[in-house]
Amino acid sequence: MEKGRPPTPGEKSYCRRNRWTCCTETNIQSVNQHFVEAVKAFKKKMEIAEELFSLFKGKKFVELIETIKEEDKCLSIVKDMNVEIKGKKYDFFTSIYQNIRQDQAANVLLDIETYLKSIVWFHSDLVCSLCNPTLQPFFHFREGESVLKAHVSTCFEIMEERDFELELINLYEKYISKVVEFVKCGTGRDNDESGESEVEKLENDITDPTKLSPLDKDLIRNFQETHHKCITDKSLELPECQKFCSKDLRVYSFPIPNFFRNLQVSLKILFEELSGMEIEEYYEDIKEEPFLLGVYDEPISFFQNNKRVEAFKVSDTTWTFSDIDGSNMYREIMSKRFINAVFESSKVLLASLVAGVAFLVL
Repeated sequence: MEKGRPPTPGEKSYCRRNRWTCCTETNIQSVNQHFVEAVKAFKKKMEIAEELFSLFKGKKFVELIETIKEEDKCLSIVKDMNVEIKGKKYDFFTSIYQNIRQDQAANVLLDIETYLKSIVWFHSDLVCSLCNPTLQPFFHFREGESVLKAHVSTCFEIMEERDFELELINLYEKYISKVVEFVKCGTGRDNDESGESEVEKLENDITDPTKLSPLDKDLIRNFQETHHKCITDKSLELPECQKFCSKDLRVYSFPIPNFFRNLQVSLKILFEELSGMEIEEYYEDIKEEPFLLGVYDEPISFFQNNKRVEAFKVSDTTWTFSDIDGSNMYREIMSKRFINAVFESSKVLLASLVAGVAFLVL
């Protein structure tokens, strides 16, 4: 609407904190269906990580490691993996090392739901921010350029998301990927008798559900260094930290390409060795959907693209920060009515799926 007005009960049922509104109930409902589909896709993406980290519970994983320990040819993969406590090193096969890594996996498993909610809330709360006439001065959508003025407190919320992403990346790099290669070696999954050239192997790795693709090391290192630099830049004086705390208003993407594809490969290898059941069969019988390699690396659009979005370059919105004023969309809470259609119903399903995976490997 051109002018704000007090909300109707229907409008208030969505954006409860908005004392004035620029949006009708119909406006809000018009983006709801696409948003719900995006939440479903995002939850399926995060289920890959939940299913993978659930495999580290129970004694079967430790038993598998102990069995492969007898394979001398595989020891070189894990020979440099250790932790040092009070000057004493504990290698990969010690219970102390495995307990530490399994505790890290358990912590990631617990934090997944918080991360999932934070991403969903950012995009849903953004609707209430845009519908609030008192926040309109902080949003400048114009032909050729869009600018958002955000309060620095917004960055604290986004940095928590970055913390989780970094923890996930580090655990994969330092532990999961090596465990997967170790298990492949010890179970004969890495035998290559195809006669392919090195170039052909690299080209086919991305489509092979048993091979981890090389991740962009420079991109990972830059992410780690920027995170380390920006956790101390509380006032966001550094341009790189302002960019690190900026997000696409429409689309979610994990910062490292092919990362979730590799989580799928890891899940397949470990699940099948621990349960004796093909992951494809599990997905078809239990989840009633196909196990499609690589689909979870695709960006997730919470709001549809259109000519106006493109003209205003909304996906390239420039973020500026202020410690005096500015929007913090995380505080403009969208009610559960907007996301409840998928969020609550899938919660029960997800709990049963994770419990099922854990049961298979106990």
